[in-house]
Amino acid sequence: MIASIIMLVVAAVVVWHLAETVIAFNSSTALTRNDRLKEAFRHSLTIFWARFTAFTTLAIAVVAEGSNYLGVPGLKETIEPYMTPQLMLIYTLVVIIGAEASRRRTLE
Repeated sequence: MIASIIMLVVAAVVVWHLAETVIAFNSSTALTRNDRLKEAFRHSLTIFWARFTAFTTLAIAVVAEGSNYLGVPGLKETIEPYMTPQLMLIYTLVVIIGAEASRRRTLE
């Protein structure tokens, strides 16, 4: 029960951040799509990386745990071979390296 509540709160925060990004992208006055994307992420690669990481983590959690609520129990068993501790370690390392690299520069 607690895990479901935490997942819902995290999902709400991630959806709010994604909505904020989409609104910023659509309200931008820049002419090119590249400039609009930069404005949507406030010219910060760190903000982009954080939102990308949050979205992918939420997607993994929704597929893994949400399949039980959606009535598709076979879905979780299908993706479990790809959610081994070794692959999650690799994913975590990619997130850490990406965060460190994005903290060292900004979009211009």
